Amino acid sequence: MHVTCECLSWRGTLDNLERLNAEDVLGETTYQDFPVHARSVVVIAHELIDRGAFTAEDLRARMALIPQRFNRA
Repeated sequence: MHVTCECLSWRGTLDNLERLNAEDVLGETTYQDFPVHARSVVVIAHELIDRGAFTAEDLRARMALIPQRFNRA
């Protein structure tokens, strides 16, 4: 998670300070009932969707592929 955030910041997609501010705001409001580590992930996804890095539909489609990866034998 930390490395992903560093890469996003380094490439200018989501600055670390902006991410931390978003985690403070959204983590205390919208996502306050989420566990701490899950909160970070959903806040980052929320911010990246808001910035147009991908759409909510793109994220849903990618998430739907995850169980398929684990069911391969």
